Amino acid sequence: MKTSPKAYELATIVINDGAGYPGRCELARKIRRTANNPTYQRIFAADWLQAATRGAQIYERQFGSPNASVFSAADILGAALELADYYAVHTDEIDRLKYA
Repeated sequence: MKTSPKAYELATIVINDGAGYPGRCELARKIRRTANNPTYQRIFAADWLQAATRGAQIYERQFGSPNASVFSAADILGAALELADYYAVHTDEIDRLKYA
C-alpha cells in the first residue's frame, strides 16, 4: 500500500523519537513471536496505531496550530502501517547482528 507523504513524515517523526524506541522494538519482537495468532495481530495493530496517534499529538503540539489537525485519520493509519513495516525489518536486522 502506498502511503501519503504526510503519513511517511509522521512515521519518520515517530521513528526518530528516542523515548519510545525500546518499546516499539519490543512490540515488533512480540509480533514476530506470535505471528500465527490472529488475536494478537489485532492487538498489535492497535498498538502501532496508538504509537502513530501519539506521534501526531506530539507533532501537533510542537508545530501545529491550535484547533487544527495536521494529520488526517488516513495519514495516521498509513503511519501505523509504515511503523509496523519499518520495525519488522529493523528488529530482524538488529537481532541478526546481535546473535551472529
